[in-house]
Amino acid sequence: MKKKHTPNTVDAIVGRRVRQRRLALQLSQEDFGKQIGVTFQQVQKYELGKNRIAVSRLIAISEALACEPNDLLDGLHNGQIIDVDALSDDAMKFARRFDELPDALQLVVVATLRAAEAVPE
Repeated sequence: MKKKHTPNTVDAIVGRRVRQRRLALQLSQEDFGKQIGVTFQQVQKYELGKNRIAVSRLIAISEALACEPNDLLDGLHNGQIIDVDALSDDAMKFARRFDELPDALQLVVVATLRAAEAVPE
């Protein structure tokens, strides 16, 4: 009997972040795959954490997603894994529109979110 492969937690988190960013940019797996030089099937494997992403490919991915490689790796160092749940539909819509907000409003939103983090539950 063949043992079923369970994705490494870090690979799954990075894959999920790649998928979230790709969807926020409204890129299909096929178009994204062409940009980074792989098939859409390979993109699926990356996004599910089934295949690990090599550093050279991570750089190509971050360039295609207009982000820094660290944006995809943030919180995964020193054995400290922070798993961000998949964004809700409303959060995805907000993320897509955030850059369209005037700079002053962006600052207000960010300050509000930081203040909310400081409030004890």
